[in-house]
Amino acid sequence: MDWLNLSREQVIAVRSTLKSVNQILYDIATHEMLLTKELRKILNSVNVGIKKIEGKYAPTALYLAVNSHAMRFRQAISEVKDVYDTYRYAYIGKMGFTSTRITASSPVGNPENESG
Repeated sequence: MDWLNLSREQVIAVRSTLKSVNQILYDIATHEMLLTKELRKILNSVNVGIKKIEGKYAPTALYLAVNSHAMRFRQAISEVKDVYDTYRYAYIGKMGFTSTRITASSPVGNPENESG
C-alpha cells in the first residue's frame, strides 16, 4: 500500500505542477496580448505625432525646396549671362570697338545698322 499511496501523492504533485505551469503559461499569454495591445496604442500615438510634425513642417520643407530651385535658377541665369558677356565682348573685340558699353544706336546693339 505504500507504493499505492506514494503513486497517488506523485500523481497529485504532478497534476498540481502541471496546473501551475498551465496557469503560468496562460498568464504569460494574457500579458503578451496586453503588451501587444499597448504597443499598438503607442505605435498609433507615435504615428499621429509624426503626421502632426510632418503637417507642421511640410510648408517649411516646400519653402526650402522652392528656395533651392530659385537659387539654382539664379545660378543658371548668372552662368548664361556670363557666357553671353563673353560672346559679346569677343564680338566687340572682333568689331574693333574699344568701349565695352553698347547702345541701341551702335552697330552691335542694333541689327539694322550692321553691315554684312
